[in-house]
Amino acid sequence: MVILCLRYPRLHHQFSARRCDARFLPLCHHFYHDRLLHGADILAPMNDILPVAVSPPRSCASQENGSPSTSSVEYSHTGEQTTPTPIPIPRTHRHSDPLVNPEQPVASPNPVSIDVPELSRRFQAFSFNRSANSPFELWYRVVENWRDAKPHIKDYLSTWKKRTPLRRRRHFTDRPTGNAQWKARRFSTLRSKLYPKTRTTRFELDLHPKDSSAIACEKVCRALRLLLPKYHDITVDQVQVIRLSGALTNSVYKIIVQRPVPPSATTQATTKTRQHLLRIYGVGVEQLFEREKELYWLRKLSELGVGPRLLAIFDNGRIEQYLESTTLTAKDIRDPRTSRHIARRMCELHSIVHTLPPRPGCVPEAWLCIDKWYPLVKQKWPLLQRKFGDRRPNLLNDLDIDALADNINKLKARVTALNPPIVFAHNDLQYGNILRLDQPSQELVVIDFEYAGYNYRGFDIANHFCEWTADYHSDTPHALDFDRYPTEEEQHMFLNAYIDEQLRLNADHYPEFQQPRPQALADLITEIACLRLATHVFWGLWGLIQASESNIDFDYLEYAHQKLSAFHREIQQCQASPPAQR
Repeated sequence: MVILCLRYPRLHHQFSARRCDARFLPLCHHFYHDRLLHGADILAPMNDILPVAVSPPRSCASQENGSPSTSSVEYSHTGEQTTPTPIPIPRTHRHSDPLVNPEQPVASPNPVSIDVPELSRRFQAFSFNRSANSPFELWYRVVENWRDAKPHIKDYLSTWKKRTPLRRRRHFTDRPTGNAQWKARRFSTLRSKLYPKTRTTRFELDLHPKDSSAIACEKVCRALRLLLPKYHDITVDQVQVIRLSGALTNSVYKIIVQRPVPPSATTQATTKTRQHLLRIYGVGVEQLFEREKELYWLRKLSELGVGPRLLAIFDNGRIEQYLESTTLTAKDIRDPRTSRHIARRMCELHSIVHTLPPRPGCVPEAWLCIDKWYPLVKQKWPLLQRKFGDRRPNLLNDLDIDALADNINKLKARVTALNPPIVFAHNDLQYGNILRLDQPSQELVVIDFEYAGYNYRGFDIANHFCEWTADYHSDTPHALDFDRYPTEEEQHMFLNAYIDEQLRLNADHYPEFQQPRPQALADLITEIACLRLATHVFWGLWGLIQASESNIDFDYLEYAHQKLSAFHREIQQCQASPPAQR
């Protein structure tokens, strides 16, 4: 290896660079040997470069008896002059190695006459970087068999050259090495390269919630063969499909695959079980949000280590990594410890805005959806009247869809005057979208980013507080109990945890949190109260669109009626007080 570096000087810096040590350490361990060389036949093919390789620096003065000079000079990869520490030849091999013992005959097809003591002295006198972390400490004795090592070294070097992250190196050149946020982003970027690419296939899975278990397994088995290559030979009896309840937009299934495994000496198991999550998009949901935007955010969040990993994408659904976890319940989010944990998780999501900042002039997701959904509701209003006019005429009359536009404009004026900060928001942080992992740490994981995007901070917090009023697993999942809205004490508990986490992560970005805590809490509660009205409009329009087309067993019309009625009631109360300003 010393000869290789002398013949190709550019490799000297690459081998000595700190970033390469960890990559090449397995190689140097593989070729490590405690003898200097292993036979003159190894040196015969390299006879033309050996004089160059063993020539000492001019400052190296020869001493008597072939001992290395103590005044020799070596140059590290930084250009600094250092005094080398000679590496002694192990005594256990001095009399058994044909190269070290000239009296022992050498059986070689191409014998070479070499002054072995002089060669040994020169190898010991010459050095590159003799630091403890340098791989040259192991490579200096060369390799056991050069003919076998040469192709391995060549392949290893070419592989490393192909993987050199030139683009990322340029991108992170000016970042401080002690910056924790930079380290997290760099790790996530490198981590994303290790994940297999998500497979996208033009395929539609016709899986209905009312399908029998046998039919569902047959359809899913066909889909797995097509979407995931590792399941190309899977059979129906190896697949189990379980419908998961609580999803309001998609149909969600848990897929269990049990495949036989060959016998092993380390385990007695005869089958290997894998679990995946299957999502079938609801009918008409493409009108509610952009599917490409959702998939974009899922990929970005996977790179950052947030949420489950995507495995396959098809026309009307996707397959995700299944996390061994338990979904939170309506009772869980009211628990003080869990509520503080959710606040910290929400703060971490909001902090993504500093890693992936929005473009200038970005419109918050709340207004994008409301401005898109309101004309759509007006368009579908005749369909809603035909569908529900005879059975529930009072609900449609109470909605007063024509007066809704004026109240939305009044709300926009109040929010603009308040000027709340924009963050990366989940926008649907209900208890069914929060998982508690089955680990001793009991970590919480946020899932389902259909409505995620850049939005007002107060919108995301207010929406979570409004989800306290719902219980989607009760006999009346559409019913909202506004008496269950968090009390002032519960809000302060949640917001204190949020502010503490925000100060820990991004204190410089939020100076309003550095003022006295009572004032910071009062300002944040005012922001949440104003944007709570936006959440009512958001989900009220969403419910009307879903009521016109969705086949999920949920009373979307009643849900929309409760949301829009709360909006009209609260906007009238707000008009009696002047808009808050920041």
